[in-house]
Amino acid sequence: MVTTPRSSSPKPITPPQRSGQRGVYECYIEHNGKLYSLTWTGDINYPNLAGFPALRAGKISPVEESPDTASLRRNSVLLDYGSHSCIRRVDSHSYPIIKLAHANDLSMTLIQYEYEMLNRLATSGLPIPVFSDIPIFERGKLRGYRMKELYKLEHGELRLRSEEVRQAVNRFHEAGYSHGDLSLSNVMKDRQGCIVLIDVSCSGPIGEEIPSWIPIWAYDGATFNKESDMKQMENFLS
Repeated sequence: MVTTPRSSSPKPITPPQRSGQRGVYECYIEHNGKLYSLTWTGDINYPNLAGFPALRAGKISPVEESPDTASLRRNSVLLDYGSHSCIRRVDSHSYPIIKLAHANDLSMTLIQYEYEMLNRLATSGLPIPVFSDIPIFERGKLRGYRMKELYKLEHGELRLRSEEVRQAVNRFHEAGYSHGDLSLSNVMKDRQGCIVLIDVSCSGPIGEEIPSWIPIWAYDGATFNKESDMKQMENFLS
């Protein structure tokens, strides 16, 4: 992971997403360490953010966060983001990487589930990130967690280490769990070079019913299963 300087320009930290209304889209914006929601009408492309916060093509609303979360946002650097969380970095901490849920109910539910799943998987010694046992709370709800730094596989390395990736996935299955979101971006390595599988928000005990908030693309069928894992894995290893 590469730390990039904080920009004073407004920056989207979620992909454009459809809201409940037809032709209306939304995302979160970060600007000078503060969080805003942006809603606009038209196509799915981000509107021009010049002139922020007075936008001609969209509506900006500040998002209230607790003092602790606001301080964490100001004093960390954004590394990456997805639909439900962002990855941030604080070099001064023993667990420098932070996974922080976005400020909505579904994202908070997913991060709560993911942290609980990490704790379950850790008891089986599975190849997952090394994470702090002190999660990040906001107003009594789990908002995120900290972990040790991981590294992307170098160009061509995945193919050379495909058997190690298969072994890591097999360890999940032998312990009775599926991963659910196997992709190139979710296979990394730790400081010692060992393969680590990240983003376990779709993981679960094989054979158990899949919760409603887990996306339907993660599995074929209504229960956690290893067959979906094998299909996903072969898609990016082939």
